[in-house]
Amino acid sequence: MPKWKDKKKSWQDSEIVSSEVKFGRFKLAVHRHINYPPDVWLASAYDLFSQAEMDSKNLDEAKFQAKEKVKEIIAKAMRELEE
Repeated sequence: MPKWKDKKKSWQDSEIVSSEVKFGRFKLAVHRHINYPPDVWLASAYDLFSQAEMDSKNLDEAKFQAKEKVKEIIAKAMRELEE
């Protein structure tokens, strides 16, 4: 299982502002964005979706939700391929 890599606000600050994991040719990121409230986590899976708001304010739960979103998108694409 690939490991998540956290990115902090700055080298002096321990606040995590994004966490990324690479799988295959994709990269999934759970991140903050300046245009959203500071406690909102977004998810982006490049080439699949961008800045989807997660329901959780907890980073670990937001990571789980982001992975589930990727699984749903891939499952839907596979069903369409079978049609």
